[in-house]
Amino acid sequence: MTERQQLLGILGLIYLSECIRWVRRGGVVFNRAPDLRVWRKSPFLNNPRGDIHVGWPLPPFGEFVVARGLPFSLDSDGLVTATTANLHPDGPAPQPIQHLTWEECARITVDGERLLRDHKVFWLADTAAEAARLGSLLRTAAALPAPQREAWLETTTKGLFDVPTIRARWESSQAALKPLRFVGSALWTLMFLLLPLAVWQWGWTPPLWIGIPALFLGSFWIARRLHQLHAQWFPEARDDRFRLVLLAALSPVTAIRSAEVLMRPRLEEFHPAAVAMALLPRDRADTFCAQLWRELRHPRLPLPVSTDVGNRRLGRWHDRLLGALREAAIANGSDPDRWEAPPGKTDSAHARFCPRCHSQSTAAASLCSECGGIPLKEWPTETTNSAASSAAAASASLPDPPRPSASSPPSP
Repeated sequence: MTERQQLLGILGLIYLSECIRWVRRGGVVFNRAPDLRVWRKSPFLNNPRGDIHVGWPLPPFGEFVVARGLPFSLDSDGLVTATTANLHPDGPAPQPIQHLTWEECARITVDGERLLRDHKVFWLADTAAEAARLGSLLRTAAALPAPQREAWLETTTKGLFDVPTIRARWESSQAALKPLRFVGSALWTLMFLLLPLAVWQWGWTPPLWIGIPALFLGSFWIARRLHQLHAQWFPEARDDRFRLVLLAALSPVTAIRSAEVLMRPRLEEFHPAAVAMALLPRDRADTFCAQLWRELRHPRLPLPVSTDVGNRRLGRWHDRLLGALREAAIANGSDPDRWEAPPGKTDSAHARFCPRCHSQSTAAASLCSECGGIPLKEWPTETTNSAASSAAAASASLPDPPRPSASSPPSP
């Protein structure tokens, strides 16, 4: 290989490394590659703590958004650092399960991606923005008088499934990031197309005298705009903002991907089912939400906690999530009852199915080993099937709600 080819290859490898995204377990990825797809588990590499995903490397780069909701189960007297819903198919990341009262939550502080209590790590978040948001949320709840906390819990739970807010935030974010994507695409074209062609045609010196100042001028503009948007969207994540802005200003390769990095935690506070209802076509959203609904209705056994206090907090939060998800689904034109419909038989010998994962078995089996021993169900009678089919047809005839698009104007 010539020196020019080696240089281009090194730049390409550095750029591809910027496309790699590490997501801690429990985060559901909405990645446009190039179509918007949902990933609960990476198709590439993963370990017990998280997964490696790859963002779309070509202009206009698409989206990479992580939705996580709340990783805790909240109740009027405290919280437990676990939930009944495993958003990752292989279970949550290994973190100690703790039971805290709201008085103890008042001492929580934030250090980067870590939540600290009495200077000890209490929880490790996926991003600094998530850690700042969780810390603020828990301190706010701890400062409330006990009689007001129940109303706060209702508002917080419904906020996880606020589909109109998700759509409005998506639209406004797309409008705000449009200049960043345009300049990033221009830098990508200059770095990987125009400069290599100019070097091949005229040698190193003339193209680099013009190209390098142009690259850093674009990087400085992106860094300035990145600082403005990050301060507006994530005001409490100051240390993370300083790091991101410095990297974008000094590295054109990093600046190219700045819009994707900035957008990643934008919808992190919402439940993945609500994000799916807001961004995906109804058929795809229903398929995804049905899976999450069944897993929430029939949680994998054994449950993550065994104490009476932990089980009570876990169960009450579980019921709140189910109620809020049902309300959001109905408001979005979906029917949660359809999500629990039995699967079609894959073999005439199958007599039972798992209500959680829809695996099928003969009459000899009574428990689902994949889901920790959930009792299997038998297929309903023909009369029940006919009623379910009529309900499904009625629901399918409902019109689709409007979907966001990058060209729509920002919501107020």
